[in-house]
Amino acid sequence: MLTINPILNTLWRICLLKLGPQNLPASTFLLSGTTALAFLMSAFLNGFGAAVIEVLSLTILTGGLLLFFGHKERFEQTLTAIMGASLIISSIVAFTFTILSNPPNLIRIIIFFWNLSILANILRHSLNIRGFHAGLLSLVYAFLINRVIATVEGNIEPSIS
Repeated sequence: MLTINPILNTLWRICLLKLGPQNLPASTFLLSGTTALAFLMSAFLNGFGAAVIEVLSLTILTGGLLLFFGHKERFEQTLTAIMGASLIISSIVAFTFTILSNPPNLIRIIIFFWNLSILANILRHSLNIRGFHAGLLSLVYAFLINRVIATVEGNIEPSIS
């Protein structure tokens, strides 16, 4: 059985860009737990449909990239890191919106780019690529997921948060 505190500490340090997904155990149980919690938090913040699309898109994009780069054995750790970081960022967003019903754009932009940086760090480690390329891939992730959600939900304007 996994102990929660070291896992949360590792996920937090991944969010601080100090660790990578290789520091997490490869565990189907942990992946399932972080995915379920990230899904619930996303559904709470963005609605059920957007949460389904987000989780499916992250899973498919991550699995596809890992296969393409020849690192399919890193899937559990990589997706666990992405879902765990998503849960932490979503919790911070929920807290921010609780305190400030309409946070200033600067706060939204800071959280958005922090989230991109976390994803880039995870991809850099998992795919064994340069930080610049990982940063570009994180932008592609954000754009594609935003577009798919907007298309499925019928929105014309993409949102940043």
